[in-house]
Amino acid sequence: MPEPSGNAAKVIAGMYASWDKGDIDKANSYWHDQVKIVAHGSRKNTGIPFLGTFTTSKASFDALISSVQWNKFSCDEYLTVEDDANKVITKGIWGGIVLGKDGNPVQDASFECSWVDIFNVENGRIANVESFFDTAAILKAFSIAKVASS
Repeated sequence: MPEPSGNAAKVIAGMYASWDKGDIDKANSYWHDQVKIVAHGSRKNTGIPFLGTFTTSKASFDALISSVQWNKFSCDEYLTVEDDANKVITKGIWGGIVLGKDGNPVQDASFECSWVDIFNVENGRIANVESFFDTAAILKAFSIAKVASS
């Protein structure tokens, strides 16, 4: 991962590093208690549990952890906004395999996609984030998992 510059970007880098190591409790510590997380896409229409709006990082992370076994995560770029030192834009690639109802990976239900996150950091903690990623690639994997679980 590239070295971020600026205090807000270092907060985001710390959260990503904790997430990448599997230390979810530490990753959660970087978020405000009343955070707003928007993962663009419709949970209702797709069945992808980590899409939508969440008001705690724990709820968002739990939805991810319970539905996907991550096998790839990289943050390739940190962009700080010149007129707003608390705004950080990151982009990278992530991927995994969808977990079935039994919690085991579903054969052939894997995906890899690009993502972009737009963060706002307040008082050294993440106040909100908007996440954009290739929901078509993820939906395809979730559709395969749904058929396999039927």
